[in-house]
Amino acid sequence: SREHSSARRLPEAAAANQRAREIEDLERRLGDCDSHLLDHQERFDQTESSLEEHRRLLDKMEWHLKIIRGLLVVFFICAIAVVVNVQNHATKSDIGSLSERIDSLYSEVDDK
Repeated sequence: SREHSSARRLPEAAAANQRAREIEDLERRLGDCDSHLLDHQERFDQTESSLEEHRRLLDKMEWHLKIIRGLLVVFFICAIAVVVNVQNHATKSDIGSLSERIDSLYSEVDDK
């Protein structure tokens, strides 16, 4: 009877030891998962911080681009104004020289 109860306790003890080892293994794996989770959370926080910095830089670049676009518009308007002014001046000179030529032709006709 004593041997029988000892023989029965042996598999129970082995099963309890097996469960204890499984629990220890699960606890170790849970600790590893926690560590990995913390690593990923830290990387996520760094990525989020980096993303915010990039957003600020993009906002600054957007303002710079708006300023450059405005300056280009002003430059082209000035360039067009200069070209138009030069053409008007040339046209006035042409009209003046044509007017002088017509006057000289009239005076030649009058002289004859």
